[in-house]
Amino acid sequence: MAGASGTTPAGTTWRQAVPVSRRGDSLRLRFTNTTAHTLVFGAMTVAVEGEEFAFRTPARRVTAQGSFEFAVPAGESVRSDPVAMRVAPGERILVSTWSSRPLPIVRHPDLRRFARFTAPAGEDLTAEPSPEPFTEWASLAAWIDLVELETSAGEGCAVAVGDSITDGSHVPFGSSARWTDVLTDSLLSDDRHVRRRWPVLNAGLDGGTLCGVENETIGPAVLSREARDIADVAGVRAVILLTGTNDISTGRPVDACIAALAGLADRAHRRGAVVLGCTLLPRAGGTGWDSRKERDRLALNAWLRDSASFDAVADLAAELRDNGRSSGPDLLRPELDADGTHPNRAGHAVIAQTVSRAMATLP
Repeated sequence: MAGASGTTPAGTTWRQAVPVSRRGDSLRLRFTNTTAHTLVFGAMTVAVEGEEFAFRTPARRVTAQGSFEFAVPAGESVRSDPVAMRVAPGERILVSTWSSRPLPIVRHPDLRRFARFTAPAGEDLTAEPSPEPFTEWASLAAWIDLVELETSAGEGCAVAVGDSITDGSHVPFGSSARWTDVLTDSLLSDDRHVRRRWPVLNAGLDGGTLCGVENETIGPAVLSREARDIADVAGVRAVILLTGTNDISTGRPVDACIAALAGLADRAHRRGAVVLGCTLLPRAGGTGWDSRKERDRLALNAWLRDSASFDAVADLAAELRDNGRSSGPDLLRPELDADGTHPNRAGHAVIAQTVSRAMATLP
C-alpha cells in the first residue's frame, strides 16, 4: 500500500472486489493499518461476485475475535475469524465495509482496480446485494492486504516482492495483466509446474525500496515489511525478489543492496521457501538516470547472476534490454517500454515468461 490519503466520511459503505486464483473452503481477511490512526469497522460482509459488484451468493458477516465491530490499531494488522464459504479459481469476492466514524484511507493507484462506495448516508449497506447504492468510485486498497484461502489440500503460494514494476504500473485498469497475474496463470496451468501449482501473491509497493528510503508517502522498505509481507503469510513456498532499482536511483550503495538481498534469501530459506532472484531492468530512458546509477545497476545484476543465495535467477535485464543499441547505457526494448523506467503490458508478459522459465528449474 501507499500512504494515507484523507478520510472516508462517517457512515460510508465501501465495496471492493478481490480476485482469487485457487479454490477455497473458507477464508480469512487481513487488515493492515499503515496510517497513524486507529481503524474501527462497525460492520463487514463477504460474498462471491456475480454481475459486477453484485452478490452471487448470500453475504456472510465477518468478525474478528468473535466481534462484528473491531479495531485495527495504527501500524498493526488484524486477521478476521475464518469465514466458511466456497470460492473457485477466477472468481472475485466482494468485501463490503461500513463504519459509523470517519476512517483514514490508503490510496493505491497501481492496484489497477477500482472500489465502489456509497454516499455517506449513515446506513449500513454491507448486506445489500445490488451495486446500485454504490455510486462512487476510487482506486484504493482500503485496508485489506491479504486474503488467505484454506483448503483441505493445504496448497502453498509464492510471494513476489518488489516496487512499482511488481505493483502493476502501466498495465490497464481493471485488467489482470501484471506480471504476477500472468505468472500465476502459468504456474497453475503449465505442465512444467505440476509440482508448483502456486498462486503468486503480489507484494509490490509503488516507489518502494529494498533497504533505502521509506516514508509515509511510499511506505516501508522491503526489510521493514518483510515480517508482514513474507514471514506472516501462511504457506509461502517460494519468494521472488525483484527489488533494488529505487535504492540505486536514490544513491544507496550496491553493497547495502547485496547484503539486504542475501539476508532476505537466507531467512526465506530458513522458513523452508525456495528463492528466485531477478536482475534489475534497464532504465536509462527514464527520468534522472545517470552513468553512476547505471554502473551500480550492472554491478548488482552481476552479483545476482552469480550469487549462491538464490535457487534460480530470472535474467530480466537480458530479456528486456534493447539489443539494437551498439553503445551507451541499457534501454528497455521499444515494444516493451512504457516510459523508460517501467515496462508496458507486453513487458509484463515477458517478465512473467522469464520468471516462469526460471521457476521451472527450481528443485
